[in-house]
Amino acid sequence: MNPSLYQRAWHYVSTGCRPFIRRSPPPAYGYAWAYYPTLLRRLSSILGAKTDDHFGRSGVKIGTLPPDVAKRLREAIDAAPRVQIQLDDHDEGYVFNPGLGPYEAVLNRDHVYVQLGSNQSAALVDVMRALRRPVAAALGTPWHVVNTRCWRTAAGASESGPNAWHTDGFPLASPKLMVYMTGAGPSLGTTEIKTLDGKKIAIEGPPGTWVLFRNGDLEHRGIGPRTGERIILELTLSPALRFDPGPVFAGLNAKFPRRPWYRSSNRTGQLFSRAKGPTACG
Repeated sequence: MNPSLYQRAWHYVSTGCRPFIRRSPPPAYGYAWAYYPTLLRRLSSILGAKTDDHFGRSGVKIGTLPPDVAKRLREAIDAAPRVQIQLDDHDEGYVFNPGLGPYEAVLNRDHVYVQLGSNQSAALVDVMRALRRPVAAALGTPWHVVNTRCWRTAAGASESGPNAWHTDGFPLASPKLMVYMTGAGPSLGTTEIKTLDGKKIAIEGPPGTWVLFRNGDLEHRGIGPRTGERIILELTLSPALRFDPGPVFAGLNAKFPRRPWYRSSNRTGQLFSRAKGPTACG
């Protein structure tokens, strides 16, 4: 595959900065995640992009999808097959959780994962387009989705794993956006987040409520529903030179790409497996 515009731009910058970069230890997620998003934000600022000061202060932004968009998305999710989370279900270009194995049984007991794919793409594209401007204002750059996941949590789920207080260990420039398909609240199930400005909030709202937050450094936990089930769509984002509404499916055990410009080539939702050696889609 020919180098993308993202790769060429980063190669140009990193080559010029290499003498200076070598003098200091590498950042936690590598030089690309440390500096590439900063370059994109600077460029967006020069071009006059609007920014969301509230997100900068709290690290959290909440909104609601248009009802028709939420309805089409729910119908698409209901038509998708259900699968189990597995250790090897991740694109090779992504950081993943290598310690998932011992917890697979617990996660698959408390949550039912949904295999989204090309049949859900049209509804997902509508979601991205509805979120284009508010998310760009929060991030300070155009953006695209680098992974798409969905799961159902039934009443009685244990307070472990994603339902315990934790941070996800993602780069700050790769936040998550959660969409609550069944609504959010104390009885419906929700997410609690400790914000940058010292508050603790619980997401509440009707079906289609969404929250964008800095999952990499903000402590948060899921709260299961008291009755019925909570259905969540999770989008992992990355800054980009231009907005792209197309969904990608990097795997249920994929976290974030090793380089911010990389996106999985999986557009159909096929599961990843090591049955034939390297993790491959099929």
